[in-house]
Parts: sequence; structure tokens; C-alpha cells
Amino acid sequence: ATLLKLLEASKKEECRFPISIDPQEIKRMERLSAMRQWTFFLARAANNDLGEGRIDAGLEKYVCLTQMAKHLYQQPLIADFLVGAAIEALALNRMRRFTVEGDAREVHLNMVEAAVASTKYNWSEDSPTVLETERLVEKRRSKLGPPTQKRPSLIERLRLWWRNVRDTDPSETMHRAYVHVLRARRANRILIALRRCKNKIGEWPQSLDEIQSSLPEEILVDPSNNGFFVYMLTDDGFRFYSKGENNIDENGRRGDGADDRLIWPQRGRKTDDGDKKS
Repeated sequence: ATLLKLLEASKKEECRFPISIDPQEIKRMERLSAMRQWTFFLARAANNDLGEGRIDAGLEKYVCLTQMAKHLYQQPLIADFLVGAAIEALALNRMRRFTVEGDAREVHLNMVEAAVASTKYNWSEDSPTVLETERLVEKRRSKLGPPTQKRPSLIERLRLWWRNVRDTDPSETMHRAYVHVLRARRANRILIALRRCKNKIGEWPQSLDEIQSSLPEEILVDPSNNGFFVYMLTDDGFRFYSKGENNIDENGRRGDGADDRLIWPQRGRKTDDGDKKS
């Protein structure tokens, strides 16, 4: 019953939650806690579907996750945006794996592409409204006094997470999450184009030049640095990564001064240095 309700709710294009103003933030944290649980519930159900060959059913649940994220982006508060970005990132990660490794036929690629392309956020227009609304809510909440009741443990953890977010620059926190999910979104669009090419010619393309004409120009730009993603063939497939904020190609490595973001292979999968980059 819960699964059917979630799938039905995901068909709505618009969603607005009431803004609750109370010193304990119970209602907001309860809602975000529930959405967190629904996210992992949907992800596990989708994995089971795909593992047992029910591709359409599995993808439908991933699309439901992107719709949940879209609904959260429509709310005028920072916590909703950040949770929405986390949910979308998880959905993109799962769809990415299916795109590269699954039995991804054209009908499936169209379904995934539509979900990725429809999830948008206008940073320049939407973020000022969110930051101002958050300021007004906090101003009103501060007048209500400190919390007095004990909270459930999960909600308490969410509240502490939110307090830590508020202790940093909220604009910077939001923008970092925005760039992260925008980069993942564009990367997925590129992977879909690569998979279409593989389905057509029987092997992964030699370079991104082979798919460039099939994508909007902005999709090929890495929002981390306004440069380009790196794609290279390897013995067992390909490597695909962002050069990070420093825009220096560090062969997909991160740490010890390197800040590349490996997109594929995903964490835990075999990597190969390869020798052909694009």
C-alpha cells in the first residue's frame, strides 16, 4: 500500500508543504525522516525489480525518487532543498549503473533521460527566495524560546544535522549541493548518449566527440569548473570523471591534493588507467 501511494504521489508535478514554525522543528524533521525512509524503501524495491528482470517496474521507482526530489525543490526552505539533492543524487547513481551495465534498450534510455532532464532548479532565481524565507522562519522561531521536549532519536539526528548546516554559510552549503547534483545530472545525460552509441555500433565510443552532436552544448560542460568532463577507454570499458574545482586532470583521483570526481566506474568497481582521453 505504501509503495502504491508513493508511486501515485510521484505523478503530481507540483507539491507544497506547510511551513511549520516551532522551536523543536518536530513536524519538519518528522516529514524529512519519513522521506528518508521512503527513499531507501523505493531504492531497495527498485534494485529487487531490476535484479529479477522487471526493468520497467524498477525504473518507475527510480523516477519516483527523482519526483520526490523535485517536490522538495519546490519548497522554500534550505533543509528541503538539501534532502531533495541527496535523494536525487541517490536516484542518479542507481540509474547510472543501469545505463552502463543493465539491459538498457532505447525505451528504457528514453525513460531515464526524461526523468533526468525534467528535474531542474533555477539557482539564480530560486535560491534568494529560499534564503530569505529561511531567515524569516528562523527569526520567528527564535521568539518562541528553546525546545523543551525530548525528540525521537532519528529526528534528533536530523535536527543536529540541520543545526550544523545552519552554523555554516547556508548559501555556500546550498550552492555546493546544487553543483554536485547538477554535475551528476549532466554526467548521466552524457552516459545515456554513450550507451545509445554503444547500442548502435556495438562498442563504447572512442571519444565524446562521437556523441557531442546528440546533446545540448551545456550538458557537456562540467559545472564544477566550467570545463569539460574526461572520458577514456580502458581494457574493460571506460573511465569517466570530473576534473573537480581546480580543473586539473588528475586521472580521476581524489585526495592528497587531487580533487577529481570519478563518475564511472562507480566506487567498488575495478578501474583501469587506460590511455585514450577525451
